[in-house]
Amino acid sequence: MCFISGWCYFSEFFCLQKKAGVVSNKLKEVPKENFYKSGASDTSCIELSKINDSIWVHTSYENYNGSRTPSNDLVAVTSKAIILVDTPWNNEQTKELLRLTKEVFNKDIVLAPLTHAHEDRIGGIDPLLENKIDVRSTELTAKDAEKRGYKKPQPTLDKQPSITVGDTSLEVFYPGIGQSNVICYPVKRVSIEVNFPSLI
Repeated sequence: MCFISGWCYFSEFFCLQKKAGVVSNKLKEVPKENFYKSGASDTSCIELSKINDSIWVHTSYENYNGSRTPSNDLVAVTSKAIILVDTPWNNEQTKELLRLTKEVFNKDIVLAPLTHAHEDRIGGIDPLLENKIDVRSTELTAKDAEKRGYKKPQPTLDKQPSITVGDTSLEVFYPGIGQSNVICYPVKRVSIEVNFPSLI
């Protein structure tokens, strides 16, 4: 199954998969709800929507070019901790996401691969770094982040594209200039297919 996590001319492809031989990624206590919302206004609002017990979509909002614009990305709950793919739009939303994921899953976010350096993917990097979360990207994304005035993620994904957290492995691919960042996570009974028109 593939999830579209955004699009950009400089993007990485992410594939998540279960490690062979691991029996289960079941949470000790499965969240009771399929949807959680937290935050007083759009500047701090975070939504979590369940795909399955271990994959959730985090959504944040920003007024972009005069329109309320959502940003969607992933939270992968592993047997040990949480992988966050991309940040919300801003630092306040990321702080709220850190609080909400801890409350819902009783686990910490320990890894945050960033797909590219646009505001809706890296705008909330500060709280991740302040909480000593392992924030990684490719060299291209790290350079672009600095150029755009964001703190620099660790540019390790080019040389170390395979990452494992608990029973979940993450593989990063950069096939060249493209439009979408894809996260593939094999699961039963869930299928999402999204197609975007080419912007080139």
